[in-house]
Amino acid sequence: MLRMVEPSHRLEALSFAARTRNDLIDLWAPSDHVEASGNALGRERARELLAYMKANDAPFLLGHVVARIVERGGFGALEVGFFHGIAAAALAGTEAVAPRSARSPNLRLIGGGPDAA
Repeated sequence: MLRMVEPSHRLEALSFAARTRNDLIDLWAPSDHVEASGNALGRERARELLAYMKANDAPFLLGHVVARIVERGGFGALEVGFFHGIAAAALAGTEAVAPRSARSPNLRLIGGGPDAA
């Protein structure tokens, strides 16, 4: 969680941020709507965070959100949707993705897929 000292932009404006009793900002506050629409809600949180980071020149916030997700210890539809949204935005911002033939022949991936170790 982040301790805020005279913030120039209010992080509480993010729908998934909440101020705690200790004057900290929880950047991954629980949602009452996760079960029914977790994936879509996660993608919406990604869009919201990306817009906030861009408007406030604050790319460092992504690391704080990820740290909070790890601290909470859960990884369900909400988190999958969030990271899907972040990845989709990153890929949309790239000019090109290296074709399979341009990849390093020594690249071995862990966790499945055709190139997995």
